[in-house]
Amino acid sequence: MAEPVRFGVLGCANIARKVIRAMTLAEGVEAHAVSSRSLEKAQRFAEEVGKATGAKLIAYGSYEELLSDPQIDVVYMPLPTSLHLEWVQKAAAQKKHVLLEKPPALTLEEMDKILKVCEDAGVQYMDNSMWIHNPRMEAIRAAKQSKENFGQVLRFDSSLHFHLPLHSGDIRLDSALDALGALGDVGWYCIGHSLWAMDWDLPQRVVAQPGTKTSKGGVITSIGATLVWADGRVATFYCSFEAAWGQQAYLVGTNGHIHWNDLCIPMREDSCAFVTSSKPGLINSDTEVSNEYRETRVDLRVPQEALVLEDFAAIVSGLKAGKEALDSRWPERSYKTLRVLLAVKDSYDKGEAEIRVT
Repeated sequence: MAEPVRFGVLGCANIARKVIRAMTLAEGVEAHAVSSRSLEKAQRFAEEVGKATGAKLIAYGSYEELLSDPQIDVVYMPLPTSLHLEWVQKAAAQKKHVLLEKPPALTLEEMDKILKVCEDAGVQYMDNSMWIHNPRMEAIRAAKQSKENFGQVLRFDSSLHFHLPLHSGDIRLDSALDALGALGDVGWYCIGHSLWAMDWDLPQRVVAQPGTKTSKGGVITSIGATLVWADGRVATFYCSFEAAWGQQAYLVGTNGHIHWNDLCIPMREDSCAFVTSSKPGLINSDTEVSNEYRETRVDLRVPQEALVLEDFAAIVSGLKAGKEALDSRWPERSYKTLRVLLAVKDSYDKGEAEIRVT
């Protein structure tokens, strides 16, 4: 039996509980250790998560101790964005592969440094966007390639929003830790989906829409934007910490539409769906609509948060065996997503000015 790929976790963020559970469900993956700047906190976290998931975690009282553990192959970093560059550099120096929470950086200069240090060290980089590892995305891709039922992509509209108490002390509202706020947290998913829908082509220009809201500390809590491609394709999105929970995706083609109402987190962890609508039109003297609706359901062997770990572990196993090279798709997609995201932020900062991307 092949050796599992062992993961260490830097920090005790709440999302780490979800990811460690996923490590216990993923094939070829082992949750090995967790670290905090307090040994007591790390031990308490390891005990709580262990009881909930069955994970047997070593607890370290510093990040450096975890990075020095020779058994760890991958470091998962659910740290504040402002700390990413420092700890990616330190992880790469220890030849640890890096699974990084989004947004990966606050500037493109930081992102360049993150990707370069990983490449120079020969370690794989990936951000922890789980949705793209869900097999539903491949099924939707196949549906949108149907010239008869979908045609050419014209536009993609998405939204992702939920209530985050603005006085909760959450790091996503702290300008010193995660200055990109809702744009970096949930806008990341909308922009990633938009680029995916356009086959990862960058838009020519972006513009922030009117109505952006910020916290008292100046962190974005709600924002929308329009992305425009050189050939006329368009994507729009809205993301917020101030609206009722919702996560919609709507892909429009010349001959049909595709819709799914759980853009980021599936309604069920073992199954998800999307709806195609093809050949729509008016009939009976324009009093009724003719449409061919079809729901396609996709079963998940394990939750999507486990699938991202399996995909990452497969790359690492191939690298360890000398059979694979670094997979450049993941850093490239992450960089493109951040590039567009920061262009939207620039547009907002400049009074909703149009910003050229390409």
